[in-house]
Amino acid sequence: MNSVLEKPEGIPIEVYKKLLPEFIKEVEEGSKEIAQLYDSNKIDELKKVAHKIKGASASYGAKELEKISSLIEKTNVQIEFKTISILNEVFIRTRLEANKLINRVGLN
Repeated sequence: MNSVLEKPEGIPIEVYKKLLPEFIKEVEEGSKEIAQLYDSNKIDELKKVAHKIKGASASYGAKELEKISSLIEKTNVQIEFKTISILNEVFIRTRLEANKLINRVGLN
């Protein structure tokens, strides 16, 4: 399985590990908000939240989350529920990997 997180260069691993919980919290809240906005058919607001997730994901090296968030943000037609489901699946994998990284000891 490929890594869903790639620590950006120039950031010490200990700093990255300390920042990851806030990133995970932000994306988790954003994912929930996207689902609610989707259910309410508030697509413009949904795209704004996707934009925030995209930016945070880029900053933390979560390339797959960045990609799917960008897709949601740029979609000009009705967003399919499948795309929202994929975002949630990628988030879950990212959260699991982040938690493993945070709890790992002795990383260089």
